Amino acid sequence: MHTATGNTSITLWIDAICINQTNPTEKATQVDQMRAVYSQAERVVVWLGGGTHASAAAFRFMNSKRGVSWPEGWNALVASNKQSLRGIEGVFWLLERPWFRRLWVIQEVALAAEVLVVCGDDRIGFGDFEACVYAVWKFYEGIVDYGEDDEALLGLWGVTRLLQLRDDFRSDGEVSWERLLQAASQRLATDSRDKVFAFRGLAEGGRPLPSTDYGVGVCPEEVYMDTAVALLCHGECLDLLPLAGKARNGDSSLPSWVPDHREFTWSEPLAMADGMSWNAGGPFASSPAVVSLFGLELLVKPVGRVARTLPVFTSWDVLHQQVVIRDLVGLRTSFRLPLSERDWLNLLAMSLIYGLDIDDQPAQEEEYRQYFDEWYQWLMSSTSQSDLPRIKHNKFYRVIVPRLDGWKAFVSEKGFFGIGPPDVEVGDALCVAPGCRLPLVLRPVAAASNGTLSSDADMHLISWCYMQGMMDGEAAAEEYVLSRVCLR
Repeated sequence: MHTATGNTSITLWIDAICINQTNPTEKATQVDQMRAVYSQAERVVVWLGGGTHASAAAFRFMNSKRGVSWPEGWNALVASNKQSLRGIEGVFWLLERPWFRRLWVIQEVALAAEVLVVCGDDRIGFGDFEACVYAVWKFYEGIVDYGEDDEALLGLWGVTRLLQLRDDFRSDGEVSWERLLQAASQRLATDSRDKVFAFRGLAEGGRPLPSTDYGVGVCPEEVYMDTAVALLCHGECLDLLPLAGKARNGDSSLPSWVPDHREFTWSEPLAMADGMSWNAGGPFASSPAVVSLFGLELLVKPVGRVARTLPVFTSWDVLHQQVVIRDLVGLRTSFRLPLSERDWLNLLAMSLIYGLDIDDQPAQEEEYRQYFDEWYQWLMSSTSQSDLPRIKHNKFYRVIVPRLDGWKAFVSEKGFFGIGPPDVEVGDALCVAPGCRLPLVLRPVAAASNGTLSSDADMHLISWCYMQGMMDGEAAAEEYVLSRVCLR
């Protein structure tokens, strides 16, 4: 599309206009050319929509902070005058715009050499916008009154992950398929097949991913299945498995080992594994194989079974938090090692946040123990739900909300402490798989009426989990031996 302004002629590419969205063949061809289109563009314009008084105020604030470095410059601003950050609330609410949740924008922004963010008549360069987003992430607590399901908060999560993927691509020239597919379940797409196709321009090569095909006979389940087979059976990494499981896929018709990217989730196991350099499964051993009835045959090391589970943690319910924390303190007698109460609380303080701070980086133990003590003392002295606002800005509370909310603690029969989704049940098998950085929860498949799935090796993948003392390859010890299972 060509346009002219005065004596200047420019060429514009607008997906909605330049691609015939009703022609599957043209659409597939154009999608495969997106890397060339966006990487060769002189400038990519992010259009957030029409302007309002609120958006104009947000852009005035952002432009007033142009050139302020992150994080040094912003930290100096807060240290000198926190009031100077009052405008951050406007930036926060700007993030509720739909653009920040869209799927295709990841590729568009990551590939672009220059990005301009535009809303109505206002604009700002992407570098300054990025610094403001990180400032929102760090400083919005105590400034903004928000709910846990506000679209702006979801937008903040979405744009932060977009920035990280963009940095990864700029550093390495590609991003792993597993990390991109992790982001897919946080994004909105009109066509569910785009949860795979939209990442072709960013993803690493080398594995036989399904070709882009928008034909009427190609369903999302087929695309997801073929993608899972390509990643799991044709490489030396099994990190796709933590993105799958009955706990994540819900009532999906897909096998438990195939992630259903249509299911929305903020669970980000690979981001945490990156931050902590976890490697529970150790070195890759051998490629899985697809067998009859959509089974995935692979090697695992069983490391125990779930012996007891605690109630699901709910961050917004004060009395419920009290029940859970008392049960957690009581688990000390079931732990595999004898610990004093102080040492047990030290272990809980780090385990409940998986050892990570709010930025998915290793938390400083001494610092976060102080935040834990503040949260713990507040919780034990609270008498009603009205006490909750007093603790919402505590850093430990802020971290356990995305880490622990909706999940529950458990202990294995050998005394290992773990955390998993609410679907985890007593008797579930705890395993590590060579080549997968996170432990897995498996459950035997009930025998069918015709007896076709009665083998002890037939398992459902329930979820990944955190297991204290098993995240760094400890299962390499001789007592843990390889076993062959078939995930259904």
